Amino acid sequence: MTNGAENPDPLALVGQIIADLRQAMAHIQAATAWAISAQASLSKPVEPDVEHPVQPPLNTRQTREALQAEHRRAHRSGRPGKIEGDPDLEAFILARIATLTFDQIIAAIHEHFPSDRQARRSALHRWRRQCETRGLQPQSPETT
Repeated sequence: MTNGAENPDPLALVGQIIADLRQAMAHIQAATAWAISAQASLSKPVEPDVEHPVQPPLNTRQTREALQAEHRRAHRSGRPGKIEGDPDLEAFILARIATLTFDQIIAAIHEHFPSDRQARRSALHRWRRQCETRGLQPQSPETT
């Protein structure tokens, strides 16, 4: 007669193997669920409130070619105006358009910008009209 420890019951072995496989499958399913949730969290934006990418800061100037390409992409004829083609100058004007007159803005531009980046009153007026046409509506104390 043989000892039960030496010759285990084949049905008991199959039962133990099935139990071990079920436990391994449970671990695999848990790991798969964790991987799916990790992948889903990685695909979410860091700031879900932000719909559009952040604009580059004003001190990073676009190249002339990039400004001209943007101008053409908007199907606008000619070349970009002096103010529109200089983001720093445009930001400078926008910061002052609600509180200063055109003449005061032009005087401030002449104080702060070199001669090759200065605009005239006519360019400022044309820029403001174009902004109104495009719906930007910069506020100014002067009426046209």
